[in-house]
Amino acid sequence: MNKMSLNNNMTPKMTKRRNNIRKGSSLKYIKANYQLYLMLIPSLIMLIVFKYVPMYGLIIAFKNYNVLKGIGGSQWVGLEHFERLYI
Repeated sequence: MNKMSLNNNMTPKMTKRRNNIRKGSSLKYIKANYQLYLMLIPSLIMLIVFKYVPMYGLIIAFKNYNVLKGIGGSQWVGLEHFERLYI
């Protein structure tokens, strides 16, 4: 379908509303549809917590981990553990 056929199927009221939203800034669009962005927040929080935060723990595989020093204070050894495991 092309753009013309979509516009012909729309009522004048829908077309006017659509044009008003287009002419305005992004901030106006966000204000008009703030409920959609509020519904997006929980899913973004879950994405960050369950997908990105665990990546910090993967650093342990590349360090000579010491419980007393923690992840940040342990010495970086790179792929040494993997070489020892697979070679």
